[in-house]
Amino acid sequence: MVYEGKSSHIGSGSFGNVLKGWHVKRKIKLAVKKIADFKMNLNEYQILKRLDDPHVVEVLDCWTTNEKGLGRKRCVHYVAMSFVKGKTFEQCREERLFEKNTVSDNVKLVVQLWMAIFHCHSVN
Repeated sequence: MVYEGKSSHIGSGSFGNVLKGWHVKRKIKLAVKKIADFKMNLNEYQILKRLDDPHVVEVLDCWTTNEKGLGRKRCVHYVAMSFVKGKTFEQCREERLFEKNTVSDNVKLVVQLWMAIFHCHSVN
């Protein structure tokens, strides 16, 4: 396996938890999404793997393992992505960072978000 991790929790969302990992061969930090719904995992992986844009996180791999939970084995699904350092959008909103930015900085942010969305839609 080219990945290793200490299972350090760095976030969570509606589809699962995100853990910190390490890509042994490339020597880079990873964000590893641990997902319960395999259909969503496979679909998300297939879409994101086709994206190649500096405004969209790079998806590196997808795999499934059998783990013990509540006395029985269950499938656990993972998606490995490049680790992006910084705060989440939600953290920035809660800390009111957008209000502290200049109008010019906020316009640049919106343009970057628009470029990412445009790229995702152009790939279908």
